[in-house]
Parts: sequence; C-alpha cells; structure tokens
Amino acid sequence: MRRVTRSVGRIVWFGLALVVAAVGLAVFLRKGSSELPVYVLGAERMLLGSEIYRTSDLKPFTYPPFFALPFIGLVNLSVTVQRVVWYCVTVLALVFTWRRLVRLFEPDLPAASRARRVFIVLLAVVGGRHLLAIFENQSHDMLVLGCTVAASVAWARGQNGRAGGWAGLGAACKATPLLFAVPFLLQRSGRALLGAALVGAAATLLPDVVAPRTDGQLWVWAWIETMLAGVRPGAVADLSGTWAAGSILNQSLTGTLHRLTTDVGAPTSVWDVHATIVVLSPAGRRGVLLAAQLLLVVGVAWLCRPAAVRAAPAGNVRYVRLAQAAAVACGMVLLSPMSSKSHFGVLLLPIALAAFLVCRGCRDRALIAGLALVFVIGTLTTKGVVGSRLGNVLLAYGSVTWTAVLALMLTARAQTLLRRAPVAARQSRNQRDAK
Repeated sequence: MRRVTRSVGRIVWFGLALVVAAVGLAVFLRKGSSELPVYVLGAERMLLGSEIYRTSDLKPFTYPPFFALPFIGLVNLSVTVQRVVWYCVTVLALVFTWRRLVRLFEPDLPAASRARRVFIVLLAVVGGRHLLAIFENQSHDMLVLGCTVAASVAWARGQNGRAGGWAGLGAACKATPLLFAVPFLLQRSGRALLGAALVGAAATLLPDVVAPRTDGQLWVWAWIETMLAGVRPGAVADLSGTWAAGSILNQSLTGTLHRLTTDVGAPTSVWDVHATIVVLSPAGRRGVLLAAQLLLVVGVAWLCRPAAVRAAPAGNVRYVRLAQAAAVACGMVLLSPMSSKSHFGVLLLPIALAAFLVCRGCRDRALIAGLALVFVIGTLTTKGVVGSRLGNVLLAYGSVTWTAVLALMLTARAQTLLRRAPVAARQSRNQRDAK
C-alpha cells in the first residue's frame, strides 16, 4: 500500500512540475528576449571567425569565449524556437543543480521525512527569488550555477579532483569560479588544482579549435584585452559601452560602495539613482573599495582554512566543507567587477546549509535571524513586491549586495555551529526535549 501511495504521489508531483514548467514557458515567451540575443549573436560571430567582443554593441558579449559555444546550435533557428530551446536548457540545468544539492543532505534528511519536506520549502522560499531572476533575464547563469553547485557538492564529499574539474569548467564560463582556488590552495589539494587547470584550459581553448578567429589571435586573449584590461583592485567596473560605474544593475561589493560614496549628479537614465551617503575623493574611495575587497578575501580564506575541517566532528565534515564552498560562492558575486541580480543564484548554497541546520533541530537565534533577513532583504525588496520605483531605489543602495554579505555571515555562523556539535547529536537532544 505504501508503494502505491508513493507512486501516486510521484505521479502527482510530476504532473504539477509539468504544469509549472508550461506556465513558466508561457511567461518566458511573453517577456522581452533580454540577454539571449546577445549570446546568439556572439555565437554567430564566432562561427564566422569575426570579433565577438565589441563595446560598440548596445549589449556587448562580455564572457569568456567558451560561453559562446553552447549557443552555436541556436544560430540558424527562429527567435521563438531559440527561446523555447533555451528555456528547456535552463530548466534542465535547474533540475540538475537542485538534485545535486538536495542529494548531498540525504543521509541526514531522509526522502520521506517531515524535515526533508520543510527543508525543500525553506530552500524554495528563501532562495527561489534568486533562481527566478535567471529566468527573468533569460541569462546563462543557470549553467554557471550548475558548475558551482556541482563543484561544491564534490568538494563537500571529498571528491577533490571532480570538484576541481567542475570549478575549471565554471571558470571557463565565467571567471569568478576561479575563487575556488582559495580552498584548493589552502588545503593543498593537488587533485583539485590539477582538475581545475586541465578542464579550465581545455574548455577555454576549445573555441579556437571549433571556430578559430580569422586574424589568428586566441579568443581568450581578445577577451582579456577587451574586457579585463581595465579591471583593477579597488575600482568598480567601468568600460565605455559595456559597464557603467554608477549603474544600479551592478550589485557587486565595489559597485554598491561606489554608488554610496560618489556624487553621481543628475540621473541620465532610470538606472541612475542617487544613493550617496558620503562623498569621498577618488583616492579615498579607492582605499575604501580596496579595503572592503581585502577584508572579503580574508573572510573567505578564514572560512576555507584546513583547521575548520580538522576541528569538526566526523559526521559534520561534509557540511563544514560545504560551508567553505558556500563562502566561495558569496565571494564570487561580491568580488566580481560586475554582478547583476541573475548572478546571485549561487546564494542557494549558504541558504541550503542554514535551512538544513534549522530542519535538523538547530535553534540558534543568530542562524534563524540571518536566514530570515536573507529572505526579507533578498525577496521582499524586489520590484514585484515593492514596485519598480522603490525597487530601483533599494537596488541603488545595494539590496542584493547586502543579501550576499548576510549570506556570507550566515555561512560563517553555520560553520561555527557545525564545528561545535555533531548534527545527529543535536537532533537527538531536540527529540528528547520534544518527548
């Protein structure tokens, strides 16, 4: 009887998933095409061997060359078919990401348990907004998220070579997963470093094999010369025709701090919102931005230190290592020269870790308050809730940025709790109290 009930339940859930996917596709097609044409145009130009990094474009292609390859198959399709195919790819990437992450917690959250159901709900409610942003922008960030989560899960399980491979693939898609080098180096994992180097290099050079440039230059060198040449520590991303220093769309740490310390003058577009708290000189501002970046790097490195793993109870080691990967994920979006809302899907990692501890009976006030604040600032400040006008103002003050900062603090608290007591023992105490 139980088997029949479970089978019926699975069929119902599968049917609901299909309905949700169909509704999502309808909304996806009704919305403007957003980022997808940028990727397809980049792939089309790559096939011709012509330049794909053109700052004169209205929306330039800014990513490493490998990220143009997935869109080559869309080049000769109609716009509608392109969007349908890309929606399906994004959904499949989401399923892959979700299953990878949730399965990591299976030993301590059995599939049929109430704790497992609560965990899924918390993960969806608190982290769902950051996943929806990817669909809204029709961006390729779900692929980066998939690589990041796969690398994080492999790292948590002690599969260092596999973690390095996924991190290398993610770095070939977008440079920020290179931050995984912090735990790899600190813990002297040669397998992880080798895996990242081999996979990252192979993927980065693959476009030169598939569709070489007509001028004989390497695609990656063109990307470095055009998109990275102006990136400096202590400075916000600012490239004519590509990135505007004062744009509220940039939710990186430097982007938000730049807006808070710069007199932008009269706004020239809807994306220029006055959010100045204090006006600093260029030198003073650079000092503040550089100090913030250094503090962030030190914080991520501290959470990734080998001693954190050695001090953890045996049953908690995988979760302490997951906390290290979650810290890297927060650093990825905060340290990037340009981070839009769709990049913050990686916050799923710290949210999952905190939700897991709550579902296993942890009643730490700081942890619960942090999880609640991540939901309030990350979800209840969106334009769908507060409207476009107030939503833009909140973005100007860095609502998404501070969500990521809170998520990093949440990760630090979770790691501290995991080092103090075994998860299973904590759950047993709560069960006894309940009796």
